[in-house]
Amino acid sequence: MDHYIERVVDLLEPSLNRIHNMTADEARQRVLSGKPRHVREIDGSFALLARDGKTVRMARSLDRPMRYFLAKRHEGPALIVADRIDAIYQQLKADGLDGQFHPSYTRMVPAHYVVEIQLVGCPDPDPTYTRFFTPQRNALPTDLDEIGRRYIGALADEIAKWLRGISASHSPHPNPHLKGEGISAGSLAFLDGHPTGSTLGYPKNQGAFLPLLGERAGVRARQSSESIIPTKGLHEGSSAPPVGACFSGGIDSGSVFLITYHVMRKLGMNPSRLKAFTLNFGDGPDFHQAREFLDRLGLGLFLEPIEADLASIDVAEAIRVLEDYKSLDVECASMGLPRHTRALSGLEIPH
Repeated sequence: MDHYIERVVDLLEPSLNRIHNMTADEARQRVLSGKPRHVREIDGSFALLARDGKTVRMARSLDRPMRYFLAKRHEGPALIVADRIDAIYQQLKADGLDGQFHPSYTRMVPAHYVVEIQLVGCPDPDPTYTRFFTPQRNALPTDLDEIGRRYIGALADEIAKWLRGISASHSPHPNPHLKGEGISAGSLAFLDGHPTGSTLGYPKNQGAFLPLLGERAGVRARQSSESIIPTKGLHEGSSAPPVGACFSGGIDSGSVFLITYHVMRKLGMNPSRLKAFTLNFGDGPDFHQAREFLDRLGLGLFLEPIEADLASIDVAEAIRVLEDYKSLDVECASMGLPRHTRALSGLEIPH
């Protein structure tokens, strides 16, 4: 009787996991349990694989790609997991199994599901899918202002966690609460003096969360950087990484930029680290919109135009990097690559 020896190759980069409330090993054990409630409690960005004998379970957050390929071997099946298709191919090639490869044979682990595979040989096992993120629908009130507070409050919470995470290793006075203990990032989420749903326990004497911007703070559009960027009470080292936001001056990128700016100030970080990067194809309307947005708020000094031309757009390269073909995704990637390759090297970028 043949005894199959299954093989699992995990090519995921562990350093890309940013988990705020537990260690990666603890999170991996939750994935291994297969219990949706336990996996749902993992707070952060992650792509995790866990194995127990012939059972393999995988889970990821929305922002992390996670692909897999099941190869056939005489000794038993080989499961290869990576964030990119080309990484899977290179592993198969190194193992002499590349003859089985075709890009369409790879599978993506769907976000917010625990995917379970049993390594039992031929025929290929059917994976099972268990959703772990099941938000209640139609749960918000009909008050648009309250809906706005909750959405922007949630954005502020996530940006605060992200900023603390990238800055922790550069701080001369590390925050003891950076690992999910004690005060949470949610304690920042105050908008117009109203707490969001995630701010229970926030000290009442902290005041309002809304940033003092534009006419609301009496800031003039051409004000110098020294007058709006605090220089005292900073808790970060001089080597703290710069922060870049892809910025068009629309409601989405505008919200991300303004909340990032405000949270950095609330956390005692130097906002001079922050830049709003905008592609400029010859002084077009998008660039004017981005500039007007920031100038009206007295924040024009943060604008960092990236001069580009239509000839620099390489759709084929965008598809190679993206490993996808959906038209809107390809369009976004084609426009984003010039910013990343020409200007954002070494920057941390909010997702």
